[in-house]
Amino acid sequence: MASLLAELLHDTSRRGDEIAAELNNLQEKVPAEIEAYRHRMLQMVEQARRLIASMLADPDLEDPLYASNYFRHYKHVARLIQELENLPLLVLRRFSEPDRTITVVVAAICHEAKIPFSPPVCSSISSQYYWTAAGMDVVFAPCLEPDHLLGLPDAYHELGHILLFRNEKLLVHPALTIVDAWYDKTLIQSKKLNWPEASRQELERFQRCWRLSWLLEFGSDLIATYMVGPAFGWCNIRTSTNLGGGLFLGSESHPADSARAVAIKLMLDRISFGNDGAEITERWSQLVQLSGESRPQRYELAYPEELLTELTEFIHSKCQALGLRKYDPKAKEDTPVAATVNDAWREFRVNPGKFGEYERSCLKALLALVR
Repeated sequence: MASLLAELLHDTSRRGDEIAAELNNLQEKVPAEIEAYRHRMLQMVEQARRLIASMLADPDLEDPLYASNYFRHYKHVARLIQELENLPLLVLRRFSEPDRTITVVVAAICHEAKIPFSPPVCSSISSQYYWTAAGMDVVFAPCLEPDHLLGLPDAYHELGHILLFRNEKLLVHPALTIVDAWYDKTLIQSKKLNWPEASRQELERFQRCWRLSWLLEFGSDLIATYMVGPAFGWCNIRTSTNLGGGLFLGSESHPADSARAVAIKLMLDRISFGNDGAEITERWSQLVQLSGESRPQRYELAYPEELLTELTEFIHSKCQALGLRKYDPKAKEDTPVAATVNDAWREFRVNPGKFGEYERSCLKALLALVR
């Protein structure tokens, strides 16, 4: 009788075989724009299958001394197989014309922003607004997004997540050092000044949130602002009203919308769009007045402007080091997506009631350029 580990490996191997067969069946069925992606996912499945086969063939698999090591390898492969089924295979089997539209547009963004990796495949089947499976190069968008422009700056944010994932040593690790330095320094000061224990515990909780997810969200916002300029600041107001809870209340997975607005303003200042940043900040103040909300206690400890400023400078320097193209309104011919999105936001603010017709016309012209 096979051991439990052998049974699990055989089950995962069978699922890998089925995913590989499905990916092979999709050859010549998927559009040319995503054939390279299909092939890349197939290679990942094949690599996982080879690893499973090598473990099953290893006589040490049944040795209790090595069981824990093999089990760790199994869990890694099993998670990979599950992700390939849940994400790339799902997207490729249901790939539609709207998916193709947004995939082509995001590919154009990658080209014009000089993003140094193959464009991700995009799917308009999300029920959670925009989000990204960075390790699988998939960007998910709401079902109607391929027909609209105002939410497109958030696609730049998702590309920021992929950039952070692919450049962890260059971007994430040094940025975490900046975060830790600020909080470690502040914790030392809090002890010297005899802060209440509750305040020190909050400091430690905030630091954990930064390390868990906040840094990635702020980093993606800053990268997006660098690439698409003021449009991302305007889009952030829209996203905060459509999706956000309290403007000043973050969660473990996402920082407060108000703090994100501050970071966006800092990057706009840094790339010489201070006037736009001031206008966006004024609009944000109107939103705060409408909401009737105010900053909670210890808000400044969660989102210290000194730390946000340092991170803005760091991300700006690394965007330059990676060769990313900074938003430039004078480069419309080279950056049609960024130009169209910024023009759309300007038109929307001037004439929101008649924006629909303008948007349809602009989107049609943009797709003619990028397809």
